[in-house]
Amino acid sequence: MLNQSFLRKISLPITMLIVLLVGCPISTSLPTQPPTVVATSTFTLVQGVPTETDTSTPLPPTATMSPTPVTPTATFTETPLTPTLTSTSGTSPAMVTPLSAAVNCRYGPAATYLVLGYLMPGHIVPILGTNTPRNWWQIQNPDNPAEKCWVGNPVVVTSGDIAAVPVVSIPLAYVIKVKVVLSATTVHGTCGGPNANMFTGYISTNGPSTVTFHWEIWNTGGSLRNATSDQNLVFASATTLSDYPGAYSTDCGNYTVKMIVTSPNNIEDDEKYSVVSP
Repeated sequence: MLNQSFLRKISLPITMLIVLLVGCPISTSLPTQPPTVVATSTFTLVQGVPTETDTSTPLPPTATMSPTPVTPTATFTETPLTPTLTSTSGTSPAMVTPLSAAVNCRYGPAATYLVLGYLMPGHIVPILGTNTPRNWWQIQNPDNPAEKCWVGNPVVVTSGDIAAVPVVSIPLAYVIKVKVVLSATTVHGTCGGPNANMFTGYISTNGPSTVTFHWEIWNTGGSLRNATSDQNLVFASATTLSDYPGAYSTDCGNYTVKMIVTSPNNIEDDEKYSVVSP
């Protein structure tokens, strides 16, 4: 049981404390404005080392990096490997070169003429003349500088003053070869009897032409034995045509067979044969 005198001793202070609390009420409301906090310092990295810096005045930005576009200093233009057609209003000489592959250079300005040589790719040569339609070009024959030949416009490239190229005359085609072929150079027969031999003539031209020719048979002593009348062969292009006059019979002896062209030029060939008794 608690001592009464002890209770009286502790009750008095407690009573006084309660009276003080009741007389002085305690406010429970929070301040309407938050307290102001003044920053003192922060850390900014300068070259990787923490350094204390005053933040009361913000530092201005040191630099702003923006990419600078790179402008090309030079441009390149592809140069064609093959020559191109240039203006004909200039004064440079007219020239010609193959478009791609080697080009036939013909005796005349058409595909019906004989090929004399070839203009090779990469070779650029002067133009000497043209035809009236101006679709063929006359040049010096690359394979024989002593003669001229023609290349067709669709397969070449021209340059220079094409308008100044003169129109030249078209060369006339002619016979370039005559050949007589005998079936036998020695005929074994009977003297006094018919001893037949056969022969064929071949004529070659370098272009379209009409060829006039005839045959002649000569005795060994140099006298004319027989001759045919003139005949014509029509050549539509450069080619070789033949003529067979049939079998010719003679006595024993030695003979000369001639095929003679008289137009458009004079050219002939001959072969000799003999008739002997067995």
